[in-house]
Amino acid sequence: MDKWDIAPGDEWLRNLEQGLRNSRFIVIFFGPDGIGPYQQAEADAALRRQIKQPQHCVIPVLLPGATPEHIAQCSVFLQGINALRFHTLNDPLPHRLLVGLLRREDPERLRQLIRAEAQAPDDLLQTLQSWLSGLSIDWQDGECIIGEGQGERCLNIPDLSASFNADSIEYLLSWKSRLTGLIGREQELQTLHAWADAPQQISCRLITGEGGTGKTRLAFEFARQLHGQKGWQAGEAQGLSGSWYTGGTGTLLVIDYPEQRPDRVRALLEALACQPLTCKLRVLLLGRNGDFLKQLTQTAQTIIASGFELTGLADGADTNADAWQLFQEAWKQLHQRQQRAVPPLPLTPAAFHHWQQRHTTHRRPLFVLALAVHCMKQPGAHELNAPEILRALVQQYEINRLVKEAKQMQLDPHCLVMLRALAAIAGKLPGEALRQLIQASETPPLDIHLPALNQLKQTSLWLDGGIPALQPDLLAADLLHHALTQIADDQAGAWQYCALAAAPDQCEASSILGRLIHDAQFILQRSWPLQALIGWVIQDDERSASVNAALARNNLERSLLPLAIAAGQKAVQAHEQLAQDNFAAHGPALAHSLNNWSKRLAEGVALTIEETKQLMDIKARLRQIKRRVRDEGVQVPARLAWLFESGEPDEDD
Repeated sequence: MDKWDIAPGDEWLRNLEQGLRNSRFIVIFFGPDGIGPYQQAEADAALRRQIKQPQHCVIPVLLPGATPEHIAQCSVFLQGINALRFHTLNDPLPHRLLVGLLRREDPERLRQLIRAEAQAPDDLLQTLQSWLSGLSIDWQDGECIIGEGQGERCLNIPDLSASFNADSIEYLLSWKSRLTGLIGREQELQTLHAWADAPQQISCRLITGEGGTGKTRLAFEFARQLHGQKGWQAGEAQGLSGSWYTGGTGTLLVIDYPEQRPDRVRALLEALACQPLTCKLRVLLLGRNGDFLKQLTQTAQTIIASGFELTGLADGADTNADAWQLFQEAWKQLHQRQQRAVPPLPLTPAAFHHWQQRHTTHRRPLFVLALAVHCMKQPGAHELNAPEILRALVQQYEINRLVKEAKQMQLDPHCLVMLRALAAIAGKLPGEALRQLIQASETPPLDIHLPALNQLKQTSLWLDGGIPALQPDLLAADLLHHALTQIADDQAGAWQYCALAAAPDQCEASSILGRLIHDAQFILQRSWPLQALIGWVIQDDERSASVNAALARNNLERSLLPLAIAAGQKAVQAHEQLAQDNFAAHGPALAHSLNNWSKRLAEGVALTIEETKQLMDIKARLRQIKRRVRDEGVQVPARLAWLFESGEPDEDD
């Protein structure tokens, strides 16, 4: 703040005081002549504030020609603070550190910068502009608007490695804890670096793989290397909306589970393909499959590079196998981070190899880590299969803990387990969603009594304004399956529906539920109470309409097809009743529900003879409705015009 910021008649001293109070960092620049009396008063005020509010920071900076004696003349208290020194005004390191502080970057990254070598830039202003430039993503009525300009925040590379928590299974198995180095993915990393170094200005790539294969760990390790070694800005752009700093060399956006928000991701890629960006940009998608990419326009397809699938780690009887190396490293780190002596390995390479040969899922990094963790408590853990190990860990670290906490707070013993489990469907249950869920559980009353929101805020579940889902996903799938089958029992359908209905984004929540069901059925080998959900939904027209709307999307998860078919049939019955009374008002909606129902039926892997007859009957009814709409001149809503412009369904289809 200086004279150009203060209007005539303003009390400039008050303005400066307000500026000091509202600043997170106060930087004191020392030139060769020291500082003047007003700057002395400002520095004294800054130091007094730092004593009262340690979270605020005072940073002395020595400009060319200034010495540490100038700092001592200002205040002896400043002598204990490490100063930034500019050897010349083009010295890049102090500029980069100051920019990092403005961006609120991780202090560890800034310490790494101090240790790294830096080349002096030719022009200071040009360098500052490159550090502060940004990539903007904005949304207007579903359309993605891409722009360049001033950055506002850094892309996020989560890292929990500095806060070891031996009592949290979420920490022990989460990729964010970086319990071990990235083992067995050297070839994939080389492939990704070659993709980043390629001359194309904009490019997108998809990594697919089942749960537990380490897609997210690989992606963010790649992001960390790009940021630390090559000067890229890299990480996750949460929400795909905002303005992020771009790196001088390039920018990497990591998007996890794009199939949860396929329309938004497709719109982003299509906007990027049409945008002449000056920054080098890479978009890395992490998903279970790439079906949604098939619907990209031809223009957007031009920026799509060939993807690859991630599977389990290499296995072998020799001691150099990747999976065995990961197990050994995990065993060592689990003890060293607790400052404990590392005991001998709990099993031999041959025993480990035998465990891996029992099922292909045992080669996935997540399950290798889970085996190492469980071996600390049960030396014979290798006699169990992976789903059994995961269930034992969830029971020990999560379920038992939450039941104990609920009893101590005199709450329903199972309420915290149920809420933690249901949070997985929404990804996170914020306060408003929890209020709705609590209210829904009371009408009609469900067996598990949920506490009031103010009580939940006093529990260990409450974090950043809500209850987050358990991570990784396979843990969440196991916990939710336990809650629905062992706690909810015959009310499993009601609890699943209540969680879907309370989710801030029901469409995205249904996608997450489909993924959790898939993981439980095909990876954890557990049957899912889906029929209970179907039965609860079709009992009520409002519930059925709500679920039908959430599932009305392309690339529906196959695990949700039975639910979509049941909700679609219920929607047809409701619209048929309305159309009987007023065809002009409800005939087009009936045609739409018939079309959706037939589409879901046709998506079945193998239709039975009865289902084929049913599908043919639906198409015949749809043809009749479309003819009647045309013959009677019924006005069709604009949102359904496409259905009546497409002609009648082929009678031989």
